[in-house]
Amino acid sequence: RPRATDYEAEAQEVIKVAAGLYKSQVMSQDGYPAKLTEKTWALDAWHRAAIAVDVELAPTSEIITLLTRYSWNLRSELKSAARGHVKGTYGFKSAEKAEPANRKRAAQLRRARTFTYDVIADDPEQNDGLYEADIIQAVINQVFYKSPEDDGVVHSDIYDPFPVPGLALVLTAIQCAIDEWSTGPFQRVTFSEEAYSSTYNQHLQELWAFEKESGDDEALTDLCTEIARRGRHSAKAPPKVNPQDTSSLSSTAIRGAVASYQRRKAA
Repeated sequence: RPRATDYEAEAQEVIKVAAGLYKSQVMSQDGYPAKLTEKTWALDAWHRAAIAVDVELAPTSEIITLLTRYSWNLRSELKSAARGHVKGTYGFKSAEKAEPANRKRAAQLRRARTFTYDVIADDPEQNDGLYEADIIQAVINQVFYKSPEDDGVVHSDIYDPFPVPGLALVLTAIQCAIDEWSTGPFQRVTFSEEAYSSTYNQHLQELWAFEKESGDDEALTDLCTEIARRGRHSAKAPPKVNPQDTSSLSSTAIRGAVASYQRRKAA
C-alpha cells in the first residue's frame, strides 16, 4: 500500500493539503461515500491542493487510492476518539462483576438516543439537551480541533458551522463505542460501512428533522455554530475574521475629516 512518505517532498505537501480537503468532503457531504464518489473527491482534492501550494504535479492512480483511504482513516479516528471517551463518560468498568451494570447502562444509552442528551434522566422522556452531550464536543475537539493548524480551523469554510453530515458520523462513532460494552465485558466492534451506514443515515435524518421542527429558531444550526466556536476555543485558534465587514466611511465623514484637517492647518 502506498503511503504519503513514499513520495517526494513536493508530492507529500500536496497530499497533506489534499487529505484535509478530502476529509472535509466526507464530513460535509457523506460519511460513507460510494467508491466512485471517493475517487471523484480525491481527484478534486488533489487539483485544489496543487493550486493551493503552487505545484504542477499530476496525480497517479496510487495517489488517488491513497487519498480515498482517508474515508476509512477518518472514521477510524472518530471511532478511536469515541472509544477513549465513552468508558469514562458513562462509567463502564472492566471488572467482571460490573458486567451486568455495563449491559444495563449500554441499553439505557442506546434507548431513544439517550447518549446524545446533555441531561440523562431515568425516564427517557425526561432527558434534556438533545445533541448537547459533552462527549460530542470532546470527540470533535480531539479529531478536528487539536491545534490552530487542525482541519476544523484551517477549513473553517466547511467546519463553521460544524457540518450536519459530520455530526451524524460523530454520533454514529459514539454509538459504536457504546455497543462495545453492550454484552457486559468490553468487546471490540468494527466501525464498518456494512454494520453502521444505516445507523449513520438514521442519525442524519433525525438531525434534519430536529432542525425542521425548530422552524425559524434553526436549533441545529445554532448548535453546530456553537460546536465550531467551542472547537476553535479548544484549539486556541485566533478569532475568526468576518471577510464581509460592512463598516465603511461615508462620503459625509470623509468631507468632514478633510474640513477639520484644513481648519487645523489654517489655525
